[in-house]
Amino acid sequence: MNSFVKNLLSKKISGYVHDDIKDVSKYKLFNMGESFIAPSKKIKQLLKQYDIKKLSAYLDPKYKELREAIAKNLNIKPEFIMTTSGADEAISLIPRALAEPGEASAIVVPTFYRITESNVAFKINNIVIAPDDKKNYEYDTTFINKIIREVNQNKVRLIWICNPNNPMGNIISEDKIEKILKAIHKNSILIIDEVFFEFYDPTNKKSAVRLVKKYKNLIVVRSLSKSYGLAGIRVGYAVSSKEIIEAINNIKPVFNINALSEDVVKVALNDDGYIQEVSQKTKIEREFLFGGIKKLANLSIVGDSQTNVFLLSHKQKDIFEELKKHKILTADFRNSIGLEGQGCVRVTIQDRKMNEELLKILKKIN
Repeated sequence: MNSFVKNLLSKKISGYVHDDIKDVSKYKLFNMGESFIAPSKKIKQLLKQYDIKKLSAYLDPKYKELREAIAKNLNIKPEFIMTTSGADEAISLIPRALAEPGEASAIVVPTFYRITESNVAFKINNIVIAPDDKKNYEYDTTFINKIIREVNQNKVRLIWICNPNNPMGNIISEDKIEKILKAIHKNSILIIDEVFFEFYDPTNKKSAVRLVKKYKNLIVVRSLSKSYGLAGIRVGYAVSSKEIIEAINNIKPVFNINALSEDVVKVALNDDGYIQEVSQKTKIEREFLFGGIKKLANLSIVGDSQTNVFLLSHKQKDIFEELKKHKILTADFRNSIGLEGQGCVRVTIQDRKMNEELLKILKKIN
């Protein structure tokens, strides 16, 4: 076992769940990355008239109708899509299906903890790639070249990049993703986690999905949990070449999505105006919060978030513990790989009332 894996296993990987708190209901929650906007009203209409007899029957194991609905939304053929129980399942299946124990996986950090967990679970050797500039975390030319160099020198099998970045919300542009794809070995597979993408681009015109037809070694992982406000439904999907989709399908559980979830998602994807509204309202609240935080001299926003989460740090104080004293929970990234020594927490943007309360507390802490 390499030193990275030993170090990883010795840490509390997930800062989202707070087992030490007996009654979470007494806290204001800014920790889970969920949308503050209720799901589409069309879903409520569906549930009012739902035929519960549908719950007695098994589904089509290929989820043809669901894949067609997703395909229509993305303007891509259904055979490029595999449905999963949330993005978590896709992240878990990819290393198991496409890599061998002992092969290398490059993780561009900071990142979503489930990616590192999944690689460790299947004995994939992790290589961390972090930007040299720890203040801005920009996907500039220097950083892109570093990613390409590390991947090719180490004969990496899997490369993981969150776009927008989770936890900081930064964006890597489509042209830079394509630059990586053009430069890496053909047996290396690039995985782009776009779970938060539609907060940034509700039209999907800038999504890496557009590159899947051109590059057979690209996988895009997505979810209905965040921007669609359906975290409790547990539906995600992967978009890739037919060959990769078939390989992952071979090990995927047959009935991994239930009938109600499938019907809810089909309705959600058919509400064109909803996702535009979510993106716009989130942007308004993000700008409101950022405007207030930037007036506080000791607090810093790390990165340039374009989504509903962002990283926050304090020059002297432990911001996680300080907020906790005021009954506010954030996601703990103080010891996360790639963010060492910065004392960061990930904050989820909420509605105006909660955001005002957060700013009020931050002013006291400052």
